[in-house]
Amino acid sequence: MLDRIRNNKSLQIIGILIIIVGLALVFRIAYAFLDDFYIDDIKKASIVGDKVDKIDFIEGGPLDLFVSSENLPLNGDDYAIVSEPKVSLIANNVTNKATINYSIYLNLENSGFIHTVNDNTPEVMLTIDKPGGERYTDNLNDLVYKTYEGVSGYDITTFNGLLTIADQIPITSNSSETAQVDTWKFTITYLNLNSSQNANLGQSINSTLVISKEPKTIEEIMRMKEEAEAGA
Repeated sequence: MLDRIRNNKSLQIIGILIIIVGLALVFRIAYAFLDDFYIDDIKKASIVGDKVDKIDFIEGGPLDLFVSSENLPLNGDDYAIVSEPKVSLIANNVTNKATINYSIYLNLENSGFIHTVNDNTPEVMLTIDKPGGERYTDNLNDLVYKTYEGVSGYDITTFNGLLTIADQIPITSNSSETAQVDTWKFTITYLNLNSSQNANLGQSINSTLVISKEPKTIEEIMRMKEEAEAGA
């Protein structure tokens, strides 16, 4: 059989063609397999690399109150301090959807404000507006929510301590390009009453506003404040 092939050029050519075709089929199958494997690997790597949600906490400015005869003249207007912190969330570009929980804490260090008229007449009030403008009226450390002379909020005249404003509430983004932004508004107002308030002149409230993904204790919040002040 081998001698016949050696002596027949036509059979030799056919044999060579069969070998070439066979090798071509083997290379084609191997390339297709490796090509699919390489593409799948790239897709997997892209999913891992891009599936990242971006959340930012943006400070709204200081919320500290200091009362003096200059900012609270007799028969003058109320004195208000406003802070508008924000929570911003952009979803990953794989699912284009993300939900993250966050908490808000407000620690108030009161130097010694008192009610100069009576316990039912507020002098320092805290007003909170939720994202979208809805007024916050939830139970807050048993503080009394009231309206006095057109100002609504919690009477914090003598309050000193930590307030949990929001405990692990969700923010949801449905875009990897446009951020979903929750804007909170905090207002501390000192009411200018039609009576002597000299006992509160020189008093102050120092506020520490913290927004975080994880729950915080008062010790952690005070440590964060000290670190921020040290780095300022």
